[in-house]
Amino acid sequence: MITGTIQCDDYIIEKVAFESRPGLHVTANLVGTDVVVYEAWDNIRAIDYLISRPEVDLEKIGMTGLLLPPLLVTRQPRKQNSIQ
Repeated sequence: MITGTIQCDDYIIEKVAFESRPGLHVTANLVGTDVVVYEAWDNIRAIDYLISRPEVDLEKIGMTGLLLPPLLVTRQPRKQNSIQ
């Protein structure tokens, strides 16, 4: 369970606690950026790469994936005109 969160400028610290084995409780601080940020950036750069290739038809770029990738692509306003 997350017991607290500290929001910093470039990262988040989550205070977590969990039971690794019955009766053994573990606490930790997870430091980093939310993984969704990395997923979004990877998707943006993938589209940028495709657009840079001369043989790619900008009207026919598509993306599939589980849960996040298609959602993230549709939320990119700078590419919205070329991605449907």
